[in-house]
Amino acid sequence: MIITKLDYKLSFLIGTLIGVLLLPILFILDISFPYRVAIVFFAPFFAIPLGLLFGNFLQSYFGIGARFSKYAASGILSFAIDFATLNILSYYTGITAGLTIGWINLPGFLLALTNAYLWNKLWVFYKNDGSGIFTHLPRFLFVVFVGLIINSSIVIFMSTNIAPPHQAFTEQRWLNVAKIIASAVAVMWNFFGYKFIAFKN
Repeated sequence: MIITKLDYKLSFLIGTLIGVLLLPILFILDISFPYRVAIVFFAPFFAIPLGLLFGNFLQSYFGIGARFSKYAASGILSFAIDFATLNILSYYTGITAGLTIGWINLPGFLLALTNAYLWNKLWVFYKNDGSGIFTHLPRFLFVVFVGLIINSSIVIFMSTNIAPPHQAFTEQRWLNVAKIIASAVAVMWNFFGYKFIAFKN
């Protein structure tokens, strides 16, 4: 597998979408640093194509990396969709912990799920085998269901049972730390689940 010009064009689109989605998170969490809007918006625009370039380099010399770099790009977009939705809903409802946060976590997860399926089916693990767009959906949903249990369990457990280690962590920020850890664990399960279960032919 090699990275094509179309892949690079898509990576710029993905980077732009990620930048747009990160902006509301920046303001909700009140994260301030010089030129924050420009940095948060433009960094993914350049970082995602560079990630594909690095993946292509690894593929050329070691025979691995191209597919994972595409998976990472689409995964970061799903991650941004999930995070933006969680933060917006949490901000407007005022809910940052407890079992209810599991329900607040659900809409973003479902939007990210839809995004992940389309990108993985049509781009990351695409094979021109004539299969329909929904052919792999049942197996994909199984992998995602396990990922959801992993993700939500960690978010609920950490936000409810583990106190923030420092006063700089507001409840909203601690919720995001829990979400980052949960997503990091789930992302590895998802990659291998997609590769060997969902999109295996």
